[in-house]
Amino acid sequence: LEKGSVTDRAKIGITYESVSYSAAYQQIVSDNDLPAGSVIITAISSDSDLYDSDVKTGDIIIAVNGKNLTKKTVLVDIMKKAKPGDVLQLTLARANDDGSVTKYEYKVTLVQDTSSASSSETETTTASSDFFDPFDN
Repeated sequence: LEKGSVTDRAKIGITYESVSYSAAYQQIVSDNDLPAGSVIITAISSDSDLYDSDVKTGDIIIAVNGKNLTKKTVLVDIMKKAKPGDVLQLTLARANDDGSVTKYEYKVTLVQDTSSASSSETETTTASSDFFDPFDN
């Protein structure tokens, strides 16, 4: 520990939640045969490589470095081994108005996690009522 944080711990710089917390996202995952452990990006921090990118809140991370998120712990396990400066290839899906998804790839450079929390990313454990609803027009 240095200055109250763990050194060399990497983060993507996002807050996310499991698709299982949202009925709408569960349906999207089921209808589009996406991995069950996929996660929804609910926030992107200003120090993240994703900030000011084409990646948006509401997008779904479905794979990292070609490994499908079959369980939400897959992302956690990958991040435990990662170092700041490492580059991860994210496979993401964005929900369309008709319930289909558009898949795309994005390379993200990990940044230093200076938080004192024990995990490198923040997972929300309850669904937010004001969160993006892909079917809300």
